[in-house]
Amino acid sequence: MNDIRSIPVDNLNKSELRILDYIYTHVDDVHSMSVQEFANTVNFSPSSIIRFCKKIGFSGFAELKFSLKAPNERSEPPVVENTNINRILSDLSYDIDGTMRVLNEGDIAKAVDLLTTTQSIHLFDSSGLTGVIVDYVEKYLFTIGRQNVYKYDAEHQLKHVVEKLNQNDLLLMISASGNFGPAFEIVKTAKFHNVKVLSITPFQKNNIAALSDVSLRFFTYQRKNINTDFTSRLPIFYVVNDLLQTYAASLQESEVHHDTNN
Repeated sequence: MNDIRSIPVDNLNKSELRILDYIYTHVDDVHSMSVQEFANTVNFSPSSIIRFCKKIGFSGFAELKFSLKAPNERSEPPVVENTNINRILSDLSYDIDGTMRVLNEGDIAKAVDLLTTTQSIHLFDSSGLTGVIVDYVEKYLFTIGRQNVYKYDAEHQLKHVVEKLNQNDLLLMISASGNFGPAFEIVKTAKFHNVKVLSITPFQKNNIAALSDVSLRFFTYQRKNINTDFTSRLPIFYVVNDLLQTYAASLQESEVHHDTNN
């Protein structure tokens, strides 16, 4: 029987990736749904769901649901799942392949434009694993000469700053869930004051992306154990790296163009 998390994503279109991502993030809900209920939830017809199931190697929706049930019923110790190194590498590869397919070049271009045209960039360091990425973004921007980059690790401090900003400033928000309460409150404050918002969030529907001027999306399987988040941040690094390298290249191109004209 297929494992839902080891299905190749290369031959899936964006609509099919959206279905697969919903399954990943709502395993318990999907397992209790009928094909009609699931189809209504993801806004596809039942026949489309059946075709999707067959495309990824299942005989139908019932077999897909059974594949979700089997891992959940195994008795496993309360430790991080997928300790086998081959499985870990497979999961990481799966996340990156999916991210490559959902990352929109047009959105990258819009994000670069925001980084280029706004006067200041403001980052929220929520600590934890995502905080490491925010720190990387700040240092990278400094390295390539971007001025007026500010990082905050206190929600109230950044909200106070955001209240004094306007449409010429940019809030860059990175969130592994897209629904982290403090981050969402900051984004709401920013939009109230017409501050531009660039976010990096998961592919599934989320609050932060919904309010953003531009939202870059990554694909990952949400992993938790005893309420502890073990979701890989590697897909976020992939998006960040793509964005920053594209931005750096655009700056270099502008400098060459300026020198040529002079």
